[in-house]
Amino acid sequence: MIAHNISWNHYCLAVPANTPFTVNVTNQDVGIQHNFSIYDSFFEKKNYFKSPRITGPASETLNVSGLPPGHYYFQCDVHGPAMSGAFIVK
Repeated sequence: MIAHNISWNHYCLAVPANTPFTVNVTNQDVGIQHNFSIYDSFFEKKNYFKSPRITGPASETLNVSGLPPGHYYFQCDVHGPAMSGAFIVK
């Protein structure tokens, strides 16, 4: 995932169910913070993963535990829905 101009380069991600995975995040925005979080939905009632904030320019590889099959939601918590997308686990 690349964060640039306060947006992601992907708006839909998919991973296999019940399998740990990594997310590579590159923040290209100089002096701006971003993070990567996974929620149950746009309403953010349940958080499944939340990375620390990354101040750009910088890159990090995030290790995420496996999730059960379903449709989830990802976003940068600093910028909310402006940096969000669908997260599919199948």
